[in-house]
Amino acid sequence: MCLSDPDTAVLIGGETSDQNHCKDSLWKLELDSDFWFPMNSSASGPVPPCARGHTATFDPDSKAVFVYGGLREGQRYSEMYILNTLTWKWRLVTAKGNVPKLSYHSAMFYQKELFVFGGVQPSHALGDRSCCNTLYIFSPEYELWYQPIVEGDKPLPRFG
Repeated sequence: MCLSDPDTAVLIGGETSDQNHCKDSLWKLELDSDFWFPMNSSASGPVPPCARGHTATFDPDSKAVFVYGGLREGQRYSEMYILNTLTWKWRLVTAKGNVPKLSYHSAMFYQKELFVFGGVQPSHALGDRSCCNTLYIFSPEYELWYQPIVEGDKPLPRFG
């Protein structure tokens, strides 16, 4: 869940208590009235698959929610979906660069770019997985992923 304006939160995807994928993947919560609105039928465009371990991050400049990564049926996703919260229209981004496949990572916007840290990534061993301490940045302007050159000690690998 993430804020989409000071009075509204958006819930995207997730997993039910019996570890199934939710069927109603898009909801809006009016915070002043504590009222939920199902938004699946109101949204248009290519809808992201209902996953877990993804991030939904609001960009206040573009008024859009960026949904990245996640996991479904053991498959990790690297897709980036963008939901325009003014029109409720989805867009699937064909990103360039070193596109990571992550789930259970952290994400935030800073200076108009999406910073993604850590998470679980596929391993080269069959069925194995490992968490990482890699920082990736997605530039919405260029639809490009890149890894910045960072200095100093790095945090330990982590996910969640």
